[in-house]
Amino acid sequence: MSLISDALRKARQEAARQEAARRGEAPPQLPHHMPLRRPARAPWIAALAGGFAGAALLTAAGLWYFTSRHVPAPAPAPASTPAAIATPAPAPSPVAEITPVAPVPALPVTPEPAAPPEAAPSIPPPEPTLAPDASAVAESPASAPIRTPRRRAELADGTVLTLQGIAITDGRPVALVNGVALGPGERIAGFTVTAIAATEIELRRDGEIVVLALR
Repeated sequence: MSLISDALRKARQEAARQEAARRGEAPPQLPHHMPLRRPARAPWIAALAGGFAGAALLTAAGLWYFTSRHVPAPAPAPASTPAAIATPAPAPSPVAEITPVAPVPALPVTPEPAAPPEAAPSIPPPEPTLAPDASAVAESPASAPIRTPRRRAELADGTVLTLQGIAITDGRPVALVNGVALGPGERIAGFTVTAIAATEIELRRDGEIVVLALR
């Protein structure tokens, strides 16, 4: 409001000066602190000064408001682009010198000796058949051994003995006679096995000897 008061005071001083000049009198000096009375003949001057002062105040307030609201924010400083880091080129790796390799002489191939032909399994010669002693037969026909190339022996009393096989079981020879496995010392049909060979067996009964062979 000080601006308006100053404007009104100046307007009143100017009106008083003009009125004194028109009358030929010295302009009155008004104290600064004393309120000025409105001249009776110039009311429009005070109204005009008040309008100008109010317009100036409104204009200043509007400019300040819009200026404070629409001040653009300062643009961010552009980021400095980092300088490209120069990468040193890798040093070329030394090339190893290739030493020529002397060719390895081929080893002489020694032919393997031919395997000798397998020898044919030797077949033992057949045991000679002992001919019955004529004197023994004459003395005691029942005690003479019966040797036959067959596996089956038919005795005078009707007993039949058949040799079906000879085997070695747990290191012990076994003969299969009439479907019965017999070892040395075992009996069948009154006969005792007295010997078992590779291809024949011997049986005895009351002085009677019977030999059965795998032939």
